[in-house]
Amino acid sequence: NRPSGPIYNYDQEGNRVLVETRTSETQAADIAPFEVEFNLADLGAKVLVIPSGKTPAEGIWSPKEQNVPAPAPLPAPVRIASALKHPDPLDGMWQTLPEGKSLPELGVSDQRYVLYRSRFTLPETEVSKFTRLLIHSFSRDIVTAQVNGRIAGRLYPDEQYAADATRNKKLSFDRIQPDEFDNRFDIGGLLRSGGNEIVLLYENIGHEHGYIPMEELSGVGKAGLAVDETKITKSLDWQVALNLGGITAGWIRPGFAPQDWEKVSLDTERAIARKGNRIQPRGQRDGLVTWYRIEFELPEAASVPWRLLLDASGNGFMWLNGHDIGRHWEIGPQREYYLPECWLNFGRKNVLMLGFRQTVNGAMLRAAEVSPYPQP
Repeated sequence: NRPSGPIYNYDQEGNRVLVETRTSETQAADIAPFEVEFNLADLGAKVLVIPSGKTPAEGIWSPKEQNVPAPAPLPAPVRIASALKHPDPLDGMWQTLPEGKSLPELGVSDQRYVLYRSRFTLPETEVSKFTRLLIHSFSRDIVTAQVNGRIAGRLYPDEQYAADATRNKKLSFDRIQPDEFDNRFDIGGLLRSGGNEIVLLYENIGHEHGYIPMEELSGVGKAGLAVDETKITKSLDWQVALNLGGITAGWIRPGFAPQDWEKVSLDTERAIARKGNRIQPRGQRDGLVTWYRIEFELPEAASVPWRLLLDASGNGFMWLNGHDIGRHWEIGPQREYYLPECWLNFGRKNVLMLGFRQTVNGAMLRAAEVSPYPQP
């Protein structure tokens, strides 16, 4: 039934506005009940629009049927058969680090990897004395340690926690204390008489999602040698390099020409999952950071969205033709990464650089594919 009285609405300023419903210009003829026949797809819907003064038979169903041309065949996927591999040189533009100096105070406010280095001498009498390396970071981030070229055994946090690079939610409400050493290592048998070198790889795993720790700074506050896990016995002087050695050496630049890199074969048969937790390959850890270089070409006329499918272990960053396209987390679930068309080269060479921090699973690239996103 049609309303017999006036109908009001409210405009965007909140004013009450009269809606005209019974004028001769807009009044549709009284319409008797009628039947319609229809065949709708699952979750489909249609609306019958009956113009003023028209009968139901003269109405128009919306939306109208559209003849959509069949999509053109997608370009073939590009399966990557091999890659170039090289360890990070762990060198860069070193600067002296005052104790307690945070990364934001040094101009680093993003989540990049940062290197710390200490070079020191020990007499023979102290070599066996120090069996622990204690590290205090500002916000309980992940640090990996290498002592005289050998990976130090992790005491806390455990290896799986460090590989997942997550947060300990039990500590999320508390600030880190000055005497709290959130990364602790067993260095027994790694020190030597005379000159020693310790290199730390610092991984900023991101702020807490709230609470007091979200306000904390980032970086390593202090680190030194110890006889147990409670306090630093021998303080060390540290230097810091604000980028990985490969970045400083220009490895992510499009014009970089690799020399003496190892060529590794990739699996070209194994299906690469788009997503999945803990399905990464399990390799052997032999360093702090490993780089991979992938080269591929795309057809000239291929204006469709492209993606990278990756089957790899290790955590790190990826660069497409010199542009940072995001992070890779071995834990997953993401295994598929969008490749922006504006950074792709069609009809000529493209370069993908992967710089991965080794976890307990190493940094192993098992398979990679560049392919169009499938049609919906």
